[in-house]
Amino acid sequence: MKHRLYLKSALKLEQLAEEINRVALSGFTRSLRDGLNRSGGNYCSFVSENAEVLLVHNDARHPDMYVPARAAFAYYCYLWAGQDQVLEAAQVAMRNHGIDCALEPT
Repeated sequence: MKHRLYLKSALKLEQLAEEINRVALSGFTRSLRDGLNRSGGNYCSFVSENAEVLLVHNDARHPDMYVPARAAFAYYCYLWAGQDQVLEAAQVAMRNHGIDCALEPT
């Protein structure tokens, strides 16, 4: 089952991505991407040998990615490739570092 890891943060996308890379996805290579094929705007990609996790904005300015029922969460991560265990482990690591997050099925 696929999941989304919703994140509450006042940080800008690049700052949050840096924090996620440091505390939860440390073995992943991080890159900022142009989101023309993801509703416009930028997003971040985290890539390892076994998975790719995307960090996107969750707001009405990005309608293809927006989840209105979770509007309280400014961002979410989801798997482009790999197993849900990646997001499960990321949730634990982020919570341990004080990042408010919620893992939910899509």
